[in-house]
Amino acid sequence: MDLFDYINDASYDKKDVFRDLPEREEKKYPAFLVNRYFSFLPDGIFLANEMNQNTHIDNKLKHQFYVHSLRKRKRFTKWVKPEEHPDLDFIKQVYSCSTVKAKEYMTILSVNQIKQLKESHHHLINIKP
Repeated sequence: MDLFDYINDASYDKKDVFRDLPEREEKKYPAFLVNRYFSFLPDGIFLANEMNQNTHIDNKLKHQFYVHSLRKRKRFTKWVKPEEHPDLDFIKQVYSCSTVKAKEYMTILSVNQIKQLKESHHHLINIKP
């Protein structure tokens, strides 16, 4: 079973897929991803928060919580993805740092300073100023 089988069962099918699964499959339940998906939805955010606070509960019970708490309807949402800045890779290469550090540098550096860096390092990185 994949992630969306669990999500569709909890939100629309309401068949409780764990009833037919062996116990070893129960351990493969992607609880974090299911919680993350429902946290993007207005009617699932508080339920996802509740499940995030109760990580000690068995996976079968987590799924049953969603099956019995959500109203039956089709739910669609886009996954939130981090926004990539066009100069992030350039900063990472110039300073030889991680993505986290490069994001910190981006908050410190002004647009003019980044432009000056591009002008002075364009021959090293093959990036045009």
